[in-house]
Amino acid sequence: MVEISDQNFEAQLSERRTEIDIIDQQLVELLNRRAAIAIEIGQLKIAAHKPVHDPMREVEIVTNVIKANNGPLKDESLRHVFSVILRVDKNAQSGQSLQEDPKIVDAPRRGYGWRTGGSW
Repeated sequence: MVEISDQNFEAQLSERRTEIDIIDQQLVELLNRRAAIAIEIGQLKIAAHKPVHDPMREVEIVTNVIKANNGPLKDESLRHVFSVILRVDKNAQSGQSLQEDPKIVDAPRRGYGWRTGGSW
């Protein structure tokens, strides 16, 4: 590995962090779009007197995500990320808030947040 100067390091670090910030903003937009569509699907199901929860569809979604994975994230990491996304969207479909779902609220205490031991 080639050594770099502190100045070059700071410039590269700043550039990469800016890229991550942009991607994070895009992820927020996409997650909100996904949630809005999930809410619409929930409303359709309710109007048709169908169950909102569809475990087979969740398996299909996760299977498709894993098939699309080319790394560097491991399949198990994506499985976890999508299990949280699916839970959040399912709660949104039924009008339940995140505070009402202990599996989401307790995620940081289980080591899934950016901090372990309390709050995000």
